[in-house]
Amino acid sequence: MSSKANEPGASARRVACTYCAGVVDVAPEYRMEEIEVTSGCEASGKRIDEVRGEALVVALRRGEGGVEPEPPGNTVLGDGDVLVAIGETRALEQLENLLAATVG
Repeated sequence: MSSKANEPGASARRVACTYCAGVVDVAPEYRMEEIEVTSGCEASGKRIDEVRGEALVVALRRGEGGVEPEPPGNTVLGDGDVLVAIGETRALEQLENLLAATVG
């Protein structure tokens, strides 16, 4: 999978991103991730085009089962859904923040 798995901080990133199902480095500045829509997160109940930013959502795995390849932007996200997204590291980190559970 990732050629950077043994770099310093790689395991810390995996621990910090518990809602990320997997990460693949596509190029030095691009990667693909599976990111779960966690319960209570800012993105739950919103459309893909409202939360994706500069990331490209290539598939959506529904929490109740089933996969939607290339879901349209007006697809509403629900708790337990998993986005498969590709983009620059910065864009995916922004998407991760929206899909992470809010504290407080």
